[in-house]
Amino acid sequence: MYINVKIYKSVRPHDVDYELMGIIRIRLHKCHSRAQDGISLFVLLLLAYNIFLGIYSQFSFPSSLKQTS
Repeated sequence: MYINVKIYKSVRPHDVDYELMGIIRIRLHKCHSRAQDGISLFVLLLLAYNIFLGIYSQFSFPSSLKQTS
């Protein structure tokens, strides 16, 4: 599974816009240390994964869940 994350240069020099799969654009303050950049990108990818699971679970259910008796 691949998540497409586009990085945009914003007007402010220290802010970076991330766009998740063309749906949601999030502006993060670009930190000076690479460790904090990595943590913020990891949180962003985790958020994208949760959004993907939410969208995916709405459109495809296992057949056992559909059979409610």
